[in-house]
Amino acid sequence: MEQIKVTIKKEDEEKYQFDVRMGEIRTRPTVECNEQAAMQIHKQLCFVNENPELFNVNEPLVFKDFSTRIYGLYGINIEVGDKFIDFTIGETVKILNLLHKKRSVERKSPVKDILNTAKIIFDIFIRLLLLGQFGTGKSTIIKKLSGIHDDVDFPVVDTARTTIHDAHYIFKDRNKYKAFRFSIDFKSSQEIYRLVSECYIRATDRIFAGILENKAKTEIQDKAMIDFVSDPDKIFKIEYIFGKYYNSNNPKRDQAEKNEQVRFWDEIYQSIYKLIVGFMEKEVYGFKDGEENTAPIEKDLRDKFLKDRLYSGKIDDLVWQVVDLLESKIRGICEQLEAEGKGGIVFDGKEVVGFKNDNYDIDKIEEYVTLFSSTNIINFTKIITPLVQSIAIEVPYNNNLSEKLKQQVICVTDTVGFEHRKTDDTGSLEGSTQYSYNNYDVIGIIDSSKQSMNGTTENLLREVYNNADKSKVMLMYTFFDEFTKKDFEDSTDKEYFLMDLQNTTLRKIDDTDKVENFIVMLEKRTRFLQGLMTNDPNCMAGLLGSIREHFENLYNYKKLEIINVKKPLMAFNYRRLALVFNKAQEDYIKQQKYLYLHNYPGYKTTEALTGRLKNGHTCFSGTNRSLKPIDDFSAILMEKVERFIRIPDGINFKIKSAIPNHEEKVIDWFKEEVSSAVKYIVKKIFVDVRTESWNKLYIDGGAGVDYRRRIGIIQEINEILPELVIDKTTFADRWIQEIESIFERVLEDMTEVVLNFESE
Repeated sequence: MEQIKVTIKKEDEEKYQFDVRMGEIRTRPTVECNEQAAMQIHKQLCFVNENPELFNVNEPLVFKDFSTRIYGLYGINIEVGDKFIDFTIGETVKILNLLHKKRSVERKSPVKDILNTAKIIFDIFIRLLLLGQFGTGKSTIIKKLSGIHDDVDFPVVDTARTTIHDAHYIFKDRNKYKAFRFSIDFKSSQEIYRLVSECYIRATDRIFAGILENKAKTEIQDKAMIDFVSDPDKIFKIEYIFGKYYNSNNPKRDQAEKNEQVRFWDEIYQSIYKLIVGFMEKEVYGFKDGEENTAPIEKDLRDKFLKDRLYSGKIDDLVWQVVDLLESKIRGICEQLEAEGKGGIVFDGKEVVGFKNDNYDIDKIEEYVTLFSSTNIINFTKIITPLVQSIAIEVPYNNNLSEKLKQQVICVTDTVGFEHRKTDDTGSLEGSTQYSYNNYDVIGIIDSSKQSMNGTTENLLREVYNNADKSKVMLMYTFFDEFTKKDFEDSTDKEYFLMDLQNTTLRKIDDTDKVENFIVMLEKRTRFLQGLMTNDPNCMAGLLGSIREHFENLYNYKKLEIINVKKPLMAFNYRRLALVFNKAQEDYIKQQKYLYLHNYPGYKTTEALTGRLKNGHTCFSGTNRSLKPIDDFSAILMEKVERFIRIPDGINFKIKSAIPNHEEKVIDWFKEEVSSAVKYIVKKIFVDVRTESWNKLYIDGGAGVDYRRRIGIIQEINEILPELVIDKTTFADRWIQEIESIFERVLEDMTEVVLNFESE
C-alpha cells in the first residue's frame, strides 16, 4: 500500500483542512474540530501506514479491528468508550473512505452531459467515430466539414500527433440552430499526478546516467530536462503550459520576457538534482558534487533512490507541487473566462472538473477554445491543452454544403492517432480496450492514399472486424490527389490500385470465405476524398451524403421477428467456450513469452510498462518499443470469440431475404455488444485487481532486476490466465463463467431492444 501523507492547515479556531495524499490519490476535507482532535486524526492516519491491513475501514471487520487498536493506543478499553476518541475515529474513517472513493467514483462530465442531451433534442443524431494513424487527416476532414475559418487554429491540423485528447464535434446548421454549446472535461488529479511523476522519473534516469558518466553539469541538466518535457506518447506536452525548456547555450535564456520561464525550469531541475546529490553523498563513499568521481558506484543506485522511502517521498512532494501548479492553472484560466462571460466552471465538490458554455459566439470561436486546444508556440504558458481529457463542441457546417445536407446533425469523434512500430507489431492497437463501438453509428477508418494499408490500418481493420458491427464500417482515403504513380493514367487507376490493396489486406485478416461479404460491403462504403485539400465542395458533400445514406438503413436488421419469445435470440454451445479460452490462452502466452524472453525490450521499457500497469493503464509506448499486454490479449480473445460467435447452434428469429446478409448482421450486432463487455472484464482482471502485483514488479531493483521483472510479467500473466484443468477448479473457470454470463446478458438486452422496436 502507498504511504499516506498528511498536512494540516488551520482555517479558523474550530476548523482544520486536511491535505491527505496516497500515491496518486488526494483528498482535502475540512474538519470542524479543535487542534487536539486534528493532531489525533493525523496520528491515526499515520497509524494506518504502520498497519496497512487497516486501510479498508469500510469493511465491518476491519473497522472493528481499527477502532479496537486505536483505543489501545490510548490505553482505554473500547467497551468503556470515549466520546473524544469516537469522534476522531469517525473523522479518520471518513477521510480513509474518501481515499477509497477517489479510486472508484466517476466524476461529473460536462462532455457526457452535452452528448447525452444531443441524443434527446435532435430528431436524428448520427455519431461517427474516426480512427487512424496520426497524420492521416482525421482533423483535416473535420476542418473541411466545418464553417470554421481557415485562419482559426481549431481543430489543429498538422502531420504530427496534434490531437492529444478525444474531441466530439457536433455539426449543426447555424441558420436553423441559434445556440451553440461546448463543454470541456479536465484530467483528474490522479491522472495528472501519474503523468507528472513519469516526467520526474525520466529526468531522474538521465541525471543518474550523467553523474555516472562524469558529464558536465550543463549537459546533465539539458538532457535531463529535455527528457522531463518529452512524453514518449507525444501527448502530455507539459511545455505548452509552462513554456519551452531552453538549453544552456540557447540565447533566448537571456531575454527578459523569458526570465520567469527559464527560472521555473531551472528550479524544477535543481530540486531533483539536489535530492540525487544528497542521496549519492550518503550512499557513495567520497562522492562530492561537481568533482570527478573515481569511486566505484553501484549500477542499481538509481533503483535504490527511487525505491528509498525517504527520497521517493521527497520526489512525490515535488510531483504534487507541480500538480498543484497545474490545477491552479486550470482554475485560473476557467475563472478568467467566467469573469469575461465566456462560460462557467463545472465543479464536483470543490474540484474543478470541467468548463462549459451553452451559447458561445461562433464567430469568435477562437477566443473560447484556444486556451483548451491550441498547440501553437505563440500561446505557450497561456494554454492548458495537455490537461484536457475531452471536448464536445457544437460547430456550424461549411456554408458550401447544401441546405438538405445541413439538416442532419452529426457528431464526429476525432481520436488520438495510433502509432505503429513494425518492430513489435502484435496485431493489436494501443489502448484498444478503451473503445466501445456500440456507442457509435458509423466507424470511419482513415487511411492515407500515399501510405495505404500500412501496419496501423491493417490492425485497425482487424480490430473492427473482430470487435465491431461491420455494417457500421466505412473507409476514407485522404491525400488522394497527392498520390500518384508513373503507371496511373487517371483517378480510376488509383481507385483500382487502392481497392486491390484493401481487399488483399482484408483477406490476410480472415482466410475463410466469411470475409468476402465484408469485402463487398466495404467496397460500397469506401470513399476516395478527391479534392479534400483543395476545398472542393463536392468532396465533403459526397462524404456527408454517403454517411447519411449509410445511416438511414443501418438498423433495419434489428427489427426482428422473434420465433419464440421465451427463448434467447441465438443459442450457443457454452461447453465449447473452454476450447475458445484455451486456444486464446495458448496463443497469447506463446506471444508474450516471445516478447519478454526472446525479443525482449530494454530494461527501462519493461519497468515503464509495470509502472503504467500499476497506475491502471493497459500499455506503454516508448520511443523505440511498445508493449500492450492487455490490448494484445483482448485482441486475441475476441478473434477466437468472433469465430465462435459467427456460427451459432441456432437462431430464434426469422431471416428477412429483403435485408442482405441479415443473419450475419444480427450476429455482428451481438458480437459488438459482447466485445464491449469483454474489454471491460479483461481490463478489470488484468489491471484493476492486480495493482499490487504490478507494483511489486515495478519497485523491484538491484542486480538481475531486468530478468526478474520479465519473468515476473510472464508469471503474472500465467496466474491471470491459467490453463483450464478438467478435474479441478482454477481461475480459468472464472473467465469462462464471465464470458458465458456476458453472452446471456447481451442476448437478453438484444431481445429487449427488438421488443421495443415492435411496440413503437
